[in-house]
Amino acid sequence: MSRLEGCRAVITGAASGIGEATTRLFVGEGVAVVMADLDDDRGKRIVDELGEQARFVHTDVSQEQDVEAAVAAAVDTFGGLDCLFNNAGHPGSVGGIEDVDTALFDRTLAMPLRGVFRGIRAAARVMRPQGHGSITNTSSWPGWRRTSPWPGPQADNRADTAHTESRN
Repeated sequence: MSRLEGCRAVITGAASGIGEATTRLFVGEGVAVVMADLDDDRGKRIVDELGEQARFVHTDVSQEQDVEAAVAAAVDTFGGLDCLFNNAGHPGSVGGIEDVDTALFDRTLAMPLRGVFRGIRAAARVMRPQGHGSITNTSSWPGWRRTSPWPGPQADNRADTAHTESRN
């Protein structure tokens, strides 16, 4: 028996890359997973492959109601939430600060930064009353490097690191 057997998880950005690999690993270890992603076709195809231990919920992490719906799906379908993996992201506003489009910069902050905040908040509302849970937030090298050529992703990743280190 796996030490993860019987756990319930929500994984954002679950239809590709690290999120997809984590979903497949978790299901293989006996975890019931809600895949939260924008890519409906790919997400549904993966769920069809994985079977009853996986559900897909269309989720745009920049939209509060979508994040709350993904967490609610774990509670309603699997009976609770033991793990949230905030993994959704996109390349964001790359380029020098003088060249970055303001709307893209705002989207860079809205999706991953606010998405992580929304995920933590929605998961905490379930995990605190049940007395346990684990939240993991993905960040990339601009979050820990002192200099980055991309101001948007660096700001986002440093804020994600602060969210992760927060004890609230």
